[in-house]
Amino acid sequence: MPSYTYENLVSSMHCIAAAPPSGWKAEGVSTDTRTMDRGCLFFALSGDRFDAHNYLDEAVGRGASGIVIEKNKKESCLAFLNSIGPEICIFEVDDVLKSLQSLASWHRRRIAAPVIAVTGSSGKTSAKEMLLTLIESSGKKAGGTTGNLNNHIGLPLTLANLDEDCDYIVLEMGMNHPGEISLLSRIARPDLSLITSVSGAHIGFFNSVEEILSAKLEITEGMDENGLLVYCASSGMQEQVSRYAENHKIRCLQYALIEKISADRMPDEYGENLQTDLNGIQFSWRRNTIKNSNYFSREMAENLLGCMIVMEKAGMKFPSILENAQRARPLTEGRFQVFRKLNSSGNLSILIDDSYNANGDSFCKAISALRRILPEGKLLLISGEMAELGNFSETEHARVGIQAGLEKYDLVIASGSENATTLLDACSMEHPDGRTLLAENREEIIRDLKQHLKGMDGILVKGSRSAGMDLVCQAIKEMGYV
Repeated sequence: MPSYTYENLVSSMHCIAAAPPSGWKAEGVSTDTRTMDRGCLFFALSGDRFDAHNYLDEAVGRGASGIVIEKNKKESCLAFLNSIGPEICIFEVDDVLKSLQSLASWHRRRIAAPVIAVTGSSGKTSAKEMLLTLIESSGKKAGGTTGNLNNHIGLPLTLANLDEDCDYIVLEMGMNHPGEISLLSRIARPDLSLITSVSGAHIGFFNSVEEILSAKLEITEGMDENGLLVYCASSGMQEQVSRYAENHKIRCLQYALIEKISADRMPDEYGENLQTDLNGIQFSWRRNTIKNSNYFSREMAENLLGCMIVMEKAGMKFPSILENAQRARPLTEGRFQVFRKLNSSGNLSILIDDSYNANGDSFCKAISALRRILPEGKLLLISGEMAELGNFSETEHARVGIQAGLEKYDLVIASGSENATTLLDACSMEHPDGRTLLAENREEIIRDLKQHLKGMDGILVKGSRSAGMDLVCQAIKEMGYV
C-alpha cells in the first residue's frame, strides 16, 4: 500500500488543509467505510443516490488518517469536523472525484513498472486475469484491477492504491459512453494497450459498431509516442484501426488465430491450428504448441495469444511466456467455466457457467463453443436477458435465438418478457424440431429445473449480470447435475 505525505496530497490535489502533526501520512486511499483499512485517506464521494459526507464519523471510527471533503459541503458537517482531533487531516477540495483522479494520475508518475491497459466489448476481464496470472506464474509482482473496478472511480482508486515496487501493472478499462476510456487512459498513461474485441456490447449508447471502435481506441489517448496498441484482428475493421494508428502516430500490432498457412507468410503475431475440446485449448504459435486446460473457446484462445504478445512487448522473456501460458486461468466465477460429472452410467454431463455478463456477440460465441465441445450432444440453453442494448435489444436477442437454432440446441429456456419471446421465436423459426420455453423469471426456471435437466448432455447458462443467472447455475450444481 503506497504512503502519501501531507505535501504529496496538497500538491497533487491542489487543495487546502490545516497542517497535521509532524510525520503524518496516509497509507492508501478508500471510498468505502465498509472495507477501508486503518491509516488510509477517505474520499467522501457523492452521487445521485448517496453522499459519503454523511459517513465521515464512520470513516474516522474505522481509523482514517485523513478525509477529503467538498468545500461547499463543509458547513453541513461542521459540527463533526470541529469534534475530531488534529491528528485527522481534513482536505477541502472543489470536487472529491476529480481530486481522487488527480491523485491517481500523480501517483502514476511514481510507478516505473510497465502499465498495460485492457479493454474490449467482450473478453477484457478475462484478458486482464490472463495477464495477471501470466505475471504471477513467472514469479513477478503484478498489480492491477480487481473485480469490476474499471470505471472513472474504480480505476483511479485502484491506481492510487498500487505499490510502487510492482513489476507490471494491468488496468482494465470499461465504458458505456464516448469519452469515458479517454479519461481513464489519460489518468493511467499506459505503455501498452490491448483491445480484445469490438462488437455490439453497450450498443444502446452508440449508433454503430464503428462508434464503439472509436470509443475503444480512446485507450491510446494517454499513451506517449513509444506506446504500443495490440488489437485482435478477428474483430474486423483492421483498416480503421491502422488508419487511426497512423493518424495518431501510434505503433500498432494486430493478432489473430488463423488456419494453417505457409511458414514464410506467417506473421509473428498470428497463431494457427486451433483445437478446442474438453481438455481445453491448443494452438501453434511461432512453431510452439500452446496448451491450456482452463479455457475452452476460440475467443479465449485468441485472448491468450494477445496476452502473450503483450507480455513479450512488455519485456517478459519468451521462454517464460511459453512456460506460463498453460497456467493462465480465470480469477472470476461465471466466465465460461466448465463443470463436468461422469455419472454411474458412464455418461458425461457438462455445465457451462457463463453467467457473469452477456452481449449478443459473446452469447453467440458461447452457444457455438458448447456445440464444438459436444458436437453430438443434447444441449440446453438457459438464457437471461441482455441489458444496455437500447434500440438494438430486439435484434440482438433474435440473433442469439437464431444461433441457438443453428447449433440445434434441443431445449432453449428464456426468462423475461418481450426480449425472451423474441429470442425463442427466432430459435423456433431456425430449428422447428427444437423445444422452447418462456419463463417469467429465474425463480420459475429453478423451480422446474429437474424436469429440464433430464437427458441433457450439456447446459449453457448465460445472461447479463442483472439477470442473476448465477443463481440458476448454483441450483443446477446443488441438484447434482455436475
